[in-house]
Amino acid sequence: MRRFYLVVINITFSSKEVGQKNEYLFKIIFFLIVQSIYILYIFAARPHSMRVFNRLEFFNEGMLICLAYVMLIFCGLVPIDDLIANKPSYVFAEWLGVGIALFICIMNFYVMGKMTVDKLKAKMAEKK
Repeated sequence: MRRFYLVVINITFSSKEVGQKNEYLFKIIFFLIVQSIYILYIFAARPHSMRVFNRLEFFNEGMLICLAYVMLIFCGLVPIDDLIANKPSYVFAEWLGVGIALFICIMNFYVMGKMTVDKLKAKMAEKK
């Protein structure tokens, strides 16, 4: 259902003129609202049977919210000339977004790898 809302947000706030300032700002704001509601759902309902998956889901959605705050910098809220003039801040914001995305991937692969190793250890212990 959440993905449906994200598609509706994307379609609703798509203007005829691509790149209009408010288009991206509204998309990001509504994305933050939907993500915040989803985090509250995860916290209250604990939708997964294993605690590690609930924690991973909470982590992923929290990091996506952090990434959305970084996207606010590039949505036209701050004039691009001001961003480019302050080169260190601009570069930091770019790399912060890349870093958050990489951190999400690394943590997910870590959990997948750890779960796989644990399952393999359990299978090896059964064979003995």
